Amino acid sequence: MNRWSLSGLLALALLAAPARAEEVPGSPADTQKRLEQLEKEMALTRKIESALQELRDINRRLADLERKVDEMQKPQERTSRFPPNTGMIRLQNRLSVPATIIVGGIPHRLQPGEQRDLQPQPAGTFEFEALVDGFGSLQPRATRTLQAGQIYTIFTYLP
Repeated sequence: MNRWSLSGLLALALLAAPARAEEVPGSPADTQKRLEQLEKEMALTRKIESALQELRDINRRLADLERKVDEMQKPQERTSRFPPNTGMIRLQNRLSVPATIIVGGIPHRLQPGEQRDLQPQPAGTFEFEALVDGFGSLQPRATRTLQAGQIYTIFTYLP
């Protein structure tokens, strides 16, 4: 063969052969390329699923917050007679004569058989004493402790 015909055959062979092996369907290179593409798509799908789950969690938390705000806006009734950290001091005169009970330096005059609740008092220690007309000091000054939510009763009686 002459030199031109050999080079012509080589050129013809190159044109007839596939340009790259990876472009041939079913080849290992094509399969590898498809596998990589599927892995990319799976990773993207996982990210989308994760984002959707986060969105569901945010929606759930938002619904909880809206419910709590709605509950806070409803008028609320107090279930306790006492403001927080207070109690009540109840005074009773069980005698048939007037008496004076001094609580925290403030005298409270009670008629025979009278009962009086003082306004809610701060929890903690307080001082009191009881004076009875015609008898003098029935209870000398004493210190007691009032618990939050407690009703502490001070009453007069003769032993």
